[in-house]
Amino acid sequence: MRSLSNEEELLSLGVLKSNRRNGVAKNFLLKLKEILLKKYFFRIFLEVRVENNAAICFYKLIGFKN
Repeated sequence: MRSLSNEEELLSLGVLKSNRRNGVAKNFLLKLKEILLKKYFFRIFLEVRVENNAAICFYKLIGFKN
């Protein structure tokens, strides 16, 4: 994470294959959203490659929208 004036930026997120589908990324991102919302961040943006269907489905599952 890095701070940019009134923004926080997470540049990359990855989970080892051996730890995938165990809720690691989900729990991390849900906790991160909770922390940022408590710090009065009202919008959280993310970027993902359009061909990365697995990531897009995952982000939608935890509440992100197009």
